[in-house]
Amino acid sequence: MDIEVRNRESILIRNALSRFASTAKVLTVAFCVGALLFTVVGLITVVSLFAGEAITPEMVVGAIGALVQDAVVVATFVLCALVARDVSRSEIPFTRTQFLRIRAVAWIMLAYFVFCAAWDPLIVPVVLTGSPLSVSIVPESEPSGIRINIEAFLASCAFFLFSFILDYRRTLQQLSDESM
Repeated sequence: MDIEVRNRESILIRNALSRFASTAKVLTVAFCVGALLFTVVGLITVVSLFAGEAITPEMVVGAIGALVQDAVVVATFVLCALVARDVSRSEIPFTRTQFLRIRAVAWIMLAYFVFCAAWDPLIVPVVLTGSPLSVSIVPESEPSGIRINIEAFLASCAFFLFSFILDYRRTLQQLSDESM
């Protein structure tokens, strides 16, 4: 009887995962394309920094901020693409690997939130001019108060919550497997 229950549960899990497989394939491609685009944007930032004009401290500060943001987005997209890829292969998402990937995204977002809290008071937002290779940064003359990157903080909280849910489900699965 235990084998029948376990087989029925396995079939139900596989059926549920197969419904999400095609959506996960699309998400994998979308995350990979996003990572590639932000990598290109980062390269354009570096090229624009060294293209033609004299490099000013403001340009360097702005480029650093933009590159950190691009690196955070690329890392997040790559980790999410790996999760989506595994789901597209009908692998069970409640594994330690998926938990660690989601937890890594949460830590990356939290680190970016802290980076922004320290970095943003140094500069005003990047002002893009007409050309995609032209970026100008203007340092703030006076502090304008504390700006909080609430989006990064909320994303970090959401990914931490999701990682806790995955870990809890993984633990329940282990207990269930041990009891059978």
